[in-house]
Amino acid sequence: MNDEEEFLEDFGAVALSDSELEALLERARATDDAELRRLVKQHRAVRYAGEALLSHVESTQGLAVINANPMLKIARFFLRGRP
Repeated sequence: MNDEEEFLEDFGAVALSDSELEALLERARATDDAELRRLVKQHRAVRYAGEALLSHVESTQGLAVINANPMLKIARFFLRGRP
């Protein structure tokens, strides 16, 4: 098993879609679940900031920088679903 296969085995859960997050947020509102509401909002904020960071690095330094940096590869996987 190579490093990429091992990573996918460990962290291979598919991220929730925007529509799934919105449904969770609506459910949290409907049931007055403040913790779930806060969790979804925090997740959406991190997703937004992370995507902005990855886009900035790609546009200013190129995709090779992301591919060479294990932490950026992990961020890309969690944000975009690909290693």
